[in-house]
Amino acid sequence: AERAGDIVVIAGNNQRKADYLARAVEAGFDVLGDKPMAIDAAGFAALERTFARARENGVLLHDIMTERHEITTMLQKAFSTIAPLFGTLLAGTADEPAVTKESVHHFAKLVSGAPIKRPAWFFDVAQQGEGLVDITTHLVDLVQWECFPEAILDYADIEILAAKRWPTILSRAEFERVTQLADFPGFLRQYVRPDGMLHVYANGEILYRLRGVCAKVSVRWDFEAPAGAGDTHFSVMRG
Repeated sequence: AERAGDIVVIAGNNQRKADYLARAVEAGFDVLGDKPMAIDAAGFAALERTFARARENGVLLHDIMTERHEITTMLQKAFSTIAPLFGTLLAGTADEPAVTKESVHHFAKLVSGAPIKRPAWFFDVAQQGEGLVDITTHLVDLVQWECFPEAILDYADIEILAAKRWPTILSRAEFERVTQLADFPGFLRQYVRPDGMLHVYANGEILYRLRGVCAKVSVRWDFEAPAGAGDTHFSVMRG
Protein backbone atom coordinates (compact mmCIF):
# COMPACT_ATOMS: atom_id res chain seq x y z
CA ALA A 1 0.00 0.00 0.00
CA GLU A 2 3.00 2.31 0.48
CA ARG A 3 4.96 3.84 -2.35
CA ALA A 4 8.05 1.68 -2.83
CA GLY A 5 10.36 4.46 -3.98
CA ASP A 6 10.86 7.11 -6.65
CA ILE A 7 13.13 5.54 -9.28
CA VAL A 8 12.73 2.32 -11.25
CA VAL A 9 15.65 0.61 -13.03
CA ILE A 10 14.56 -1.80 -15.76
CA ALA A 11 17.03 -4.22 -17.35
CA GLY A 12 17.25 -7.85 -18.47
CA ASN A 13 14.93 -9.68 -20.86
CA ASN A 14 13.74 -7.18 -23.46
CA GLN A 15 10.57 -8.90 -24.70
CA ARG A 16 8.22 -6.92 -22.42
CA LYS A 17 10.51 -4.00 -21.63
CA ALA A 18 8.43 -1.45 -23.57
CA ASP A 19 5.40 -2.51 -21.51
CA TYR A 20 7.31 -2.30 -18.22
CA LEU A 21 8.58 1.18 -19.12
CA ALA A 22 5.05 2.34 -19.91
CA ARG A 23 3.65 0.95 -16.65
CA ALA A 24 6.40 2.52 -14.55
CA VAL A 25 5.92 5.93 -16.15
CA GLU A 26 2.15 5.66 -15.79
CA ALA A 27 2.66 4.99 -12.07
CA GLY A 28 4.65 8.22 -11.78
CA PHE A 29 8.14 6.81 -11.38
CA ASP A 30 11.35 8.22 -12.85
CA VAL A 31 12.79 5.42 -14.98
CA LEU A 32 16.29 4.33 -15.95
CA GLY A 33 15.91 1.81 -18.78
CA ASP A 34 18.85 -0.27 -19.94
CA LYS A 35 19.34 -0.49 -23.69
CA PRO A 36 17.60 -1.44 -25.85
CA MET A 37 14.35 0.18 -24.76
CA ALA A 38 12.60 -1.33 -27.79
CA ILE A 39 13.51 -4.28 -30.03
CA ASP A 40 10.85 -4.07 -32.75
CA ALA A 41 8.54 -1.62 -34.52
CA ALA A 42 5.65 -2.18 -32.10
CA GLY A 43 7.93 -1.57 -29.14
CA PHE A 44 9.25 1.63 -30.71
CA ALA A 45 5.72 2.97 -31.26
CA ALA A 46 4.92 2.16 -27.62
CA LEU A 47 8.10 3.93 -26.54
CA GLU A 48 7.07 7.10 -28.36
CA ARG A 49 3.78 7.06 -26.44
CA THR A 50 5.60 6.44 -23.17
CA PHE A 51 7.92 9.43 -23.69
CA ALA A 52 4.88 11.62 -24.34
CA ARG A 53 3.26 10.29 -21.16
CA ALA A 54 6.47 10.93 -19.19
CA ARG A 55 6.34 14.58 -20.22
CA GLU A 56 2.70 14.77 -19.10
CA ASN A 57 3.51 13.14 -15.76
CA GLY A 58 6.62 15.24 -15.20
CA VAL A 59 8.89 12.23 -14.79
CA LEU A 60 12.17 11.27 -16.45
CA LEU A 61 12.56 8.33 -18.83
CA HIS A 62 16.26 7.94 -19.43
CA ASP A 63 18.60 5.45 -21.08
CA ILE A 64 21.80 4.23 -19.39
CA MET A 65 24.51 5.13 -21.89
CA THR A 66 27.55 3.88 -20.00
CA GLU A 67 29.91 4.05 -23.00
CA ARG A 68 29.89 7.86 -22.73
CA HIS A 69 31.99 7.40 -19.60
CA GLU A 70 34.59 5.13 -21.24
CA ILE A 71 37.90 6.99 -21.16
CA THR A 72 38.92 6.23 -24.77
CA THR A 73 35.58 7.59 -26.00
CA MET A 74 35.89 10.67 -23.80
CA LEU A 75 39.39 11.33 -25.17
CA GLN A 76 38.31 10.89 -28.78
CA LYS A 77 35.49 13.36 -28.30
CA ALA A 78 37.82 15.83 -26.57
CA PHE A 79 40.49 15.61 -29.31
CA SER A 80 37.87 16.13 -32.03
CA THR A 81 37.02 19.54 -30.55
CA ILE A 82 40.63 20.81 -30.82
CA ALA A 83 40.66 22.50 -34.23
CA PRO A 84 44.50 22.76 -34.65
CA LEU A 85 44.73 19.02 -34.01
CA PHE A 86 41.61 17.62 -35.66
CA GLY A 87 40.29 20.32 -37.95
CA THR A 88 36.57 20.00 -38.53
CA LEU A 89 34.52 16.85 -38.94
CA LEU A 90 34.20 15.77 -42.56
CA ALA A 91 30.83 14.97 -44.12
CA GLY A 92 32.13 11.66 -45.45
CA THR A 93 30.62 9.41 -48.10
CA ALA A 94 29.00 5.99 -48.23
CA ASP A 95 32.35 4.55 -49.36
CA GLU A 96 34.34 6.43 -46.73
CA PRO A 97 32.12 7.45 -43.79
CA ALA A 98 33.18 10.35 -41.58
CA VAL A 99 32.55 8.21 -38.49
CA THR A 100 32.96 4.45 -38.14
CA LYS A 101 32.25 2.47 -34.99
CA GLU A 102 32.61 -1.30 -34.75
CA SER A 103 32.07 -3.55 -31.74
CA VAL A 104 32.95 -7.24 -31.52
CA HIS A 105 31.64 -9.41 -28.68
CA HIS A 106 31.73 -13.09 -27.76
CA PHE A 107 29.14 -15.48 -26.38
CA ALA A 108 31.78 -17.52 -24.53
CA LYS A 109 34.27 -15.63 -22.41
CA LEU A 110 35.72 -15.32 -18.93
CA VAL A 111 34.39 -12.76 -16.47
CA SER A 112 36.50 -12.27 -13.34
CA GLY A 113 38.28 -15.49 -14.23
CA ALA A 114 35.13 -17.63 -14.48
CA PRO A 115 33.26 -18.78 -17.64
CA ILE A 116 30.18 -16.66 -18.22
CA LYS A 117 26.79 -18.38 -18.02
CA ARG A 118 24.12 -16.94 -20.30
CA PRO A 119 20.36 -17.55 -20.08
CA ALA A 120 18.81 -19.40 -23.04
CA TRP A 121 16.61 -16.40 -23.89
CA PHE A 122 19.78 -14.40 -24.64
CA PHE A 123 19.90 -16.30 -27.95
CA ASP A 124 16.26 -15.54 -28.86
CA VAL A 125 16.01 -12.32 -30.88
CA ALA A 126 12.34 -12.05 -29.87
CA GLN A 127 13.48 -11.67 -26.26
CA GLN A 128 16.99 -10.22 -26.44
CA GLY A 129 16.66 -8.35 -29.73
CA GLU A 130 18.91 -8.55 -32.75
CA GLY A 131 22.41 -7.12 -32.78
CA LEU A 132 21.09 -4.18 -34.79
CA VAL A 133 18.96 -2.98 -31.87
CA ASP A 134 21.05 -4.09 -28.89
CA ILE A 135 24.76 -3.20 -28.74
CA THR A 136 24.29 -0.87 -31.72
CA THR A 137 22.33 1.45 -29.42
CA HIS A 138 25.61 2.42 -27.77
CA LEU A 139 27.34 3.02 -31.09
CA VAL A 140 24.57 5.22 -32.48
CA ASP A 141 24.49 7.19 -29.24
CA LEU A 142 28.26 7.77 -29.36
CA VAL A 143 28.07 9.05 -32.94
CA GLN A 144 25.46 11.58 -31.87
CA TRP A 145 27.25 12.51 -28.63
CA GLU A 146 30.64 13.04 -30.29
CA CYS A 147 29.55 14.68 -33.53
CA PHE A 148 26.71 16.84 -32.23
CA PRO A 149 27.40 17.55 -28.54
CA GLU A 150 24.56 19.26 -26.68
CA ALA A 151 22.37 19.15 -29.81
CA ILE A 152 18.81 17.85 -29.58
CA LEU A 153 18.42 15.26 -32.32
CA ASP A 154 15.36 13.50 -33.67
CA TYR A 155 15.23 10.25 -35.61
CA ALA A 156 13.76 12.28 -38.46
CA ASP A 157 17.29 13.72 -38.84
CA ILE A 158 18.54 10.27 -39.90
CA GLU A 159 18.67 9.00 -43.48
CA ILE A 160 19.32 5.26 -43.71
CA LEU A 161 21.57 4.49 -46.67
CA ALA A 162 22.05 0.73 -46.21
CA ALA A 163 21.72 -1.97 -43.57
CA LYS A 164 22.36 -5.69 -43.30
CA ARG A 165 22.18 -8.52 -40.78
CA TRP A 166 23.68 -11.98 -40.56
CA PRO A 167 23.62 -14.83 -38.02
CA THR A 168 26.15 -16.27 -35.66
CA ILE A 169 25.91 -20.05 -36.01
CA LEU A 170 26.23 -22.16 -32.85
CA SER A 171 26.38 -25.91 -32.42
CA ARG A 172 24.44 -27.69 -29.68
CA ALA A 173 27.72 -28.29 -27.85
CA GLU A 174 28.61 -24.58 -27.94
CA PHE A 175 25.13 -23.66 -26.72
CA GLU A 176 25.46 -26.12 -23.84
CA ARG A 177 28.86 -24.73 -22.94
CA VAL A 178 27.56 -21.20 -22.34
CA THR A 179 24.07 -22.01 -20.98
CA GLN A 180 24.71 -25.35 -19.22
CA LEU A 181 21.56 -26.66 -20.94
CA ALA A 182 21.79 -30.00 -22.75
CA ASP A 183 19.42 -29.02 -25.56
CA PHE A 184 17.76 -26.02 -27.22
CA PRO A 185 14.52 -25.03 -25.45
CA GLY A 186 11.28 -24.94 -27.42
CA PHE A 187 11.30 -21.19 -28.10
CA LEU A 188 14.65 -21.53 -29.90
CA ARG A 189 13.64 -24.41 -32.18
CA GLN A 190 12.42 -21.98 -34.87
CA TYR A 191 16.02 -20.80 -35.28
CA VAL A 192 17.53 -24.30 -35.50
CA ARG A 193 18.28 -25.43 -39.06
CA PRO A 194 17.98 -29.03 -40.34
CA ASP A 195 21.69 -29.54 -39.70
CA GLY A 196 21.07 -28.94 -35.98
CA MET A 197 22.85 -25.58 -35.89
CA LEU A 198 21.35 -22.57 -34.10
CA HIS A 199 21.24 -19.33 -36.12
CA VAL A 200 21.27 -16.20 -33.94
CA TYR A 201 20.89 -12.87 -35.75
CA ALA A 202 23.27 -11.10 -33.42
CA ASN A 203 25.22 -9.26 -36.15
CA GLY A 204 24.33 -6.13 -38.06
CA GLU A 205 25.58 -3.02 -39.80
CA ILE A 206 23.91 0.31 -40.54
CA LEU A 207 25.20 2.98 -42.92
CA TYR A 208 23.38 6.27 -42.46
CA ARG A 209 23.57 10.04 -42.74
CA LEU A 210 22.89 12.27 -39.72
CA ARG A 211 22.54 15.99 -40.43
CA GLY A 212 24.81 15.62 -43.43
CA VAL A 213 27.45 13.45 -41.69
CA CYS A 214 27.85 9.92 -43.03
CA ALA A 215 28.35 7.27 -40.34
CA LYS A 216 28.64 3.49 -40.19
CA VAL A 217 28.03 1.38 -37.09
CA SER A 218 28.42 -2.37 -36.91
CA VAL A 219 28.23 -5.03 -34.22
CA ARG A 220 29.41 -8.63 -34.39
CA TRP A 221 29.03 -11.55 -32.00
CA ASP A 222 31.43 -14.46 -32.44
CA PHE A 223 31.24 -17.55 -30.29
CA GLU A 224 34.69 -17.15 -28.77
CA ALA A 225 37.70 -14.89 -29.17
CA PRO A 226 41.08 -16.22 -30.31
CA ALA A 227 43.44 -17.23 -27.50
CA GLY A 228 44.64 -14.19 -25.59
CA ALA A 229 42.06 -11.85 -27.13
CA GLY A 230 38.69 -10.52 -25.99
CA ASP A 231 35.91 -8.12 -26.92
CA THR A 232 37.16 -5.31 -29.16
CA HIS A 233 35.99 -1.82 -30.09
CA PHE A 234 37.08 0.23 -33.08
CA SER A 235 36.24 3.90 -33.60
CA VAL A 236 37.27 6.44 -36.25
CA MET A 237 36.38 10.11 -36.73
CA ARG A 238 37.66 11.87 -39.86
CA GLY A 239 38.61 15.52 -39.74
